[in-house]
Amino acid sequence: MPNTPSTNTNSVEALDAGTLVKYERLQAILREMESVLVAYSG
Repeated sequence: MPNTPSTNTNSVEALDAGTLVKYERLQAILREMESVLVAYSG
């Protein structure tokens, strides 16, 4: 995810401060991984 912009910045702005910190940390972790696999079922 090198420099990948958020796809929905409106919802990010609506997050409370604690959740926003967690969201930003998650983004940092995913950027460090460089690639991830996401699977959905249902």
